[in-house]
Amino acid sequence: MTGPTQLLWPITTQSYGTSIDIMSQTNVTIELLIFLASLAILVKTRDTAKLFQAHKSNLNLTLLIPTFTVLLPTFIRFPSYVPTLLIIPHLTYIFIFSAAIILDLRKILKKCTPGDSVKLIPEDFVKTEISN
Repeated sequence: MTGPTQLLWPITTQSYGTSIDIMSQTNVTIELLIFLASLAILVKTRDTAKLFQAHKSNLNLTLLIPTFTVLLPTFIRFPSYVPTLLIIPHLTYIFIFSAAIILDLRKILKKCTPGDSVKLIPEDFVKTEISN
């Protein structure tokens, strides 16, 4: 949103964005409104409840990717500085994603007995994805 961002690089070098300063009140307000809307959608569609339920597959482990993308700018200021007010949404999503990941890891570790190999991705999922 703060631009200029090259979304389709290397296909094109055209820049996109509104050139709103990341520290401006406009940016912070827009991001907070989007955060509140996303939380409302998660609650309304009951997706938060689905995240915390046991699943046949361990696909909640794929939440490691957004968890780290939320962690990076918040704590090590990479790729950019995060305004203080926007740390709350980051921490909220870190909590939601981490809880879902921990629940899946607990389920995986409960199934295992000493000497078993741990399969993080079910074989039927791999077969389905490879055949597609």
